[in-house]
Amino acid sequence: MSMVKTYVASQLSDSRWLDRATIIGFDLAYLAYGVHATLFFTCLTYLWPQRRANPRQTYGWITYISILFTLGSIANGVDMHMGQVIFVDNWNYPGGPGAFSRTVFTVPVNILCTGACAVGGWFMDALLIFRFHIIVGPPKWLLAVPVAMLIVSIVMSCLLLAQLTHSASTIWDKINLDVELAYWSTTIATNLLLTFLIVIHLMRVRHKVLKASGTTSHLPYLSVSAMLVEAAVLYAAFGLAFIIPYALGSSVNTLFFSLIGQVQYITPLLIILRVAQGRAYSESDRRRMQDSEMASSSRYRPRGDTTMSSQHSSGELVFKPPISSTYQRDTMADESTTTKNILTLTETNTTSNVSTEVLNDSEKGGLGQQ
Repeated sequence: MSMVKTYVASQLSDSRWLDRATIIGFDLAYLAYGVHATLFFTCLTYLWPQRRANPRQTYGWITYISILFTLGSIANGVDMHMGQVIFVDNWNYPGGPGAFSRTVFTVPVNILCTGACAVGGWFMDALLIFRFHIIVGPPKWLLAVPVAMLIVSIVMSCLLLAQLTHSASTIWDKINLDVELAYWSTTIATNLLLTFLIVIHLMRVRHKVLKASGTTSHLPYLSVSAMLVEAAVLYAAFGLAFIIPYALGSSVNTLFFSLIGQVQYITPLLIILRVAQGRAYSESDRRRMQDSEMASSSRYRPRGDTTMSSQHSSGELVFKPPISSTYQRDTMADESTTTKNILTLTETNTTSNVSTEVLNDSEKGGLGQQ
């Protein structure tokens, strides 16, 4: 039972639910923007001191997060404006504010918000593909699959924006529903595919490290939380929560409609924050793991286990591969040769000393006879 007395005109329960879902969706988006802003300034704080040591990469990341923050700010500003238009200026619209919210997607300022979210999705998918390349190092044919899916999502989002520019069109028209469903399905499927492949690879690496050293506490990128961040599981979860009711035609998707836009800005920032802190899985880490695997699968069985040094200040882990039997035999041969040379030199010096002593004795004997 409600603790507050309500003064509202008699409405159908469905329309009241839609009103509540709409305003809750806006509130969740505002909260998510606060998280987005916090992550942006946190990433900037970590990246800014690194601009002199590694200017090219650092300025690249700063540009990337600045673009995301700009897009997120535009989307949040439009949501705040549309919240006022829906719940204040048109509160008495037939069917309620929730019904009115479904008629404003073709408003130019709302198209701007939709475009900002679409471009943010492109940037997020591009970063995931880049991280997939860094972490897994897949063959070109496997990398081509998510790239092709990214291109499809870009085309679909452009088609949707083009359809929304028509004044008589709404996002709930049959053709727009099909295009938008294709767009969301493609971008979420891309995320799920990359999430699955990245998690599988990191679990494989984790298993090998556990088998070699018995612990992964010194490897920050192999913790469960790190895997979830690296694989962008956050967006995958919210994406499924949105796309399933949307595909079923349920108004529950309204709760996540505005939120999903901010989540796709937050997800890349979580990854970049780990990169800035030196705690992300890097290409050098992947190469060290590959070198370690090659060393362990060499012809001669290595003596001793693979050792791992402590983490550097940059966050990268140094793997020390075991010394193979071939290397040991070569080293022993070199040591044997060196020993022989030393013995020969010692014998030569000893012979020289003996000859010198004999000569001295002969000279002394000659002087005695004189």
